[in-house]
Formats: sequence, C-alpha cells, structure tokens
Amino acid sequence: SDNMDKLWQDFKLKNNKLYSSLEEENMRYKIWSDNVNYVKAHNQHADEKGFTLGLHSFCDLSQTEVSKLKFGLKLSSEDKQRLQLMNKTSAKTEPTTSLRVRRKLKLSRSVDWTADGFVSEIKDQGTCGLLGRLNLSDMSIQVHDFSNKSFVSTGALESQLRIKNDDFTTLSEQNLIDCSVSYGNEGCDGGLMSQAFSYVKDNNGINPDSIYQYMGSINRCKFRKSRIAARVLGYVNLPIDEDALMEAVDEIGPIAVGIDADRTSFTLYRGGIYFDPACSSENLNHAVLVVGYGTENGKDYWLIKNSWGKSWGEDGYGRIARNKNNHCGIASLAGYPLLI
Repeated sequence: SDNMDKLWQDFKLKNNKLYSSLEEENMRYKIWSDNVNYVKAHNQHADEKGFTLGLHSFCDLSQTEVSKLKFGLKLSSEDKQRLQLMNKTSAKTEPTTSLRVRRKLKLSRSVDWTADGFVSEIKDQGTCGLLGRLNLSDMSIQVHDFSNKSFVSTGALESQLRIKNDDFTTLSEQNLIDCSVSYGNEGCDGGLMSQAFSYVKDNNGINPDSIYQYMGSINRCKFRKSRIAARVLGYVNLPIDEDALMEAVDEIGPIAVGIDADRTSFTLYRGGIYFDPACSSENLNHAVLVVGYGTENGKDYWLIKNSWGKSWGEDGYGRIARNKNNHCGIASLAGYPLLI
C-alpha cells in the first residue's frame, strides 16, 4: 500500500539504509514489512501481553541474522549440561540464598542504579561492520559474539568503578575484543563474561575507551600498560536464584547476566514488562546488565541494560518479568567483577 511505501522510505532515510541491489532491497522490504505486521498484531493485544513492540534501526534483518549479529553468548555443550543440572537441583532444593533473604530482612523494594548515574551511557555494539550484509564470515560472527560480552563486561566494571571509587571512566571494549582471544573468546565456546574478567585480572588491567576506541572488528592488541583504568581481583558467580540476584543488585550494583533473547518478541521489544512463555532458562545466547528491579501494577520486573542503541526498548533499557520461574534464564548465569 501507499502507506507502507511511505513508511519504508522513511525507515531507509532515518537509518541510512543503502542496499546493494534491487533484489536485496526487495528481500529487506519483505522482512521489514513482516516485522511491521508482527508489531501491529502484537500491539492490538498489548494490554493482556503486558508489553509493546516497535520498529527500530535493524528491523530489516531476519531473526537468524539478528541472532548471528547481535547475540554474544555461545554456551558450550558442557556449559549447557551444567546449567540443566543446576536448574534441576536448584528447583528441588531450598533456594541457595543467604540468611538475609530467607529471614526477609530488609532488601530495597526497588532499585534503579541508572537514577543515580551509576550506569554508563547506552552504547550500540552495531553489527560489527556487517551492516545488513549477508556474507557473514565465521570470523566476523565471532568478533560479534565477543563484542556483546565486552559491552556487558565493561558495563559491569564501569558501574563498580562509579559506585566504589566515584570514578566515571569509560572502559575500552575494543581492548577486550582485540586482546582476550586466548581466553576462549575466539571461538566463543562457553564464552562467558567471566572469561573477559579473567583477561583483565591476568593482564593487570584494562585501558580507558579514550585511548582505545571501539572499532567493531577484531584488530591487533594495542593494550598500553601505562594507561590502566581499572583492575580486577576476580569474578563472583551467583547461584541460580532470583533472590540471590535481587540481593546482589541491591547491595553490590549492576550484575552481568546471560539470557535467552532469541525471539522476535525480544528483538522488537519497545516497552512494558517482557514475558514470553517460549523463553528458555537454559538456552542462553545474549549478555545484558541487570541494573535494577521493581514492581509495576503488581508485576515484578528486572531492569536490564542492552547494547543495541537507544532505538531498542525503553531508550535502550528493558524490563523482564521477575519471580516468574527464572524467566529467560536471567539468574542462570549471573555474576560481577571484584575491583582491586
């Protein structure tokens, strides 16, 4: 229709979309228009779903492309087995939370670390120089996998620096991408945030972004010993338990987590409290930062910081259902770095 054509032209203009051929443009238009229709259909039932969808800069990519370009966690089969086992055991036994939570001693009713300026600016990991191109070489996918974890790892570190040291330095994701290849982040097998922190620990530090800026591709390691912005003692893994996560967010600060984000409803999320019955608590594929929690109209939620720019979600942030049986695996792979 004329209306769709106008929307399409607006979308291309706003997001600087240039396609290599008419065939590609037609294919992109088809994906984009399917997404427009998906959003419209969902939003007609937004009240009962509890969240709305919307369009953003990368809704001309298929869900397969989004998962290749935008997600950053690849669990090895060992990691998956470990998670399945831990999920089973933690469901059966008493939650592994501290006495504080069990005795219902005072935890804050709600926490929002962004309100006090303790969370760094929303960044956009982009598509690692691949903008919409389909010839995804393995190498670029690997870089991308790791760039997502790098954003979350530096985000967790930046918040700890702000909370503990009143230090507002922005850290270098590129330093992690270029230099931590030997930490299992190359092929991204079991590439968890803890590997990024292990690199920073063994390396005796990480550079600030001001001297080592984000390129969106893997390059030679250019780490400078003379310009250390943060040092790490180690990394604390939390038990698979939402109460433990809540306590950590309240007492420690923003927590790095892995979630299952591989669904169109998450990719196109615009606002509200995200809940999708198909979401897995074991099949984790994307790293985000939990920066708070709260309750709205009787519904508990986690506040997350994503790395897909401000056009996604609520200005780059999202809210995920809390106390809904570890929804999307938000507590399955949670942890934080210990600063020196």
